Amino acid sequence: MPHAIELLFDDASAAAVRVLWSTLAEVGADDYVIRNGSIPHVALAVIDNLPDPASLTEKLSYLAQQIEPARLKPTAIACFESPAPVVYLGFAKDDFLAAAHQAAMEVLADAGLSNNDLYQPGRWVPHCTLAMEFEADKLDAVLSASKAMEWKVPFCADRLGLVEYPPTRLAWSSPLGKPVEHDDG
Repeated sequence: MPHAIELLFDDASAAAVRVLWSTLAEVGADDYVIRNGSIPHVALAVIDNLPDPASLTEKLSYLAQQIEPARLKPTAIACFESPAPVVYLGFAKDDFLAAAHQAAMEVLADAGLSNNDLYQPGRWVPHCTLAMEFEADKLDAVLSASKAMEWKVPFCADRLGLVEYPPTRLAWSSPLGKPVEHDDG
């Protein structure tokens, strides 16, 4: 089954994305992301076939500790047009996202796994999917509705996840940042 390594949004950011999803479904976009149980995120890597997801959890746990929660800067509503339209909210490929993506590539390389071509360095577009699996003749309406909604709000990534799909199932997740050490003395 395919799996993705994803930066997951905090509760407020995830709620904002779900409002976008619902609104777009009302204007003619398929509600695939809702029906599929998608979790609002920015994917860092996609593994087309991961036979043993548990084999990555130790490496991903270490990675999650090295990444601090961060605000992501939305840049535009745009779309991938091939093979079928996908409308997305793009994010600035800043130092945080570039470093997180590179670290995910290193995890895959260490595990002997390959990344989907669309998520390779140089091709990867940091984004959150807003609508997909809809008829191409609805693209203009979906894009117009997307651009009319409030999307320039703060988005915060606060967890790293390993997600199996479809349908979406969170196989593993961990908060970003080092765990707080408590003084028991």
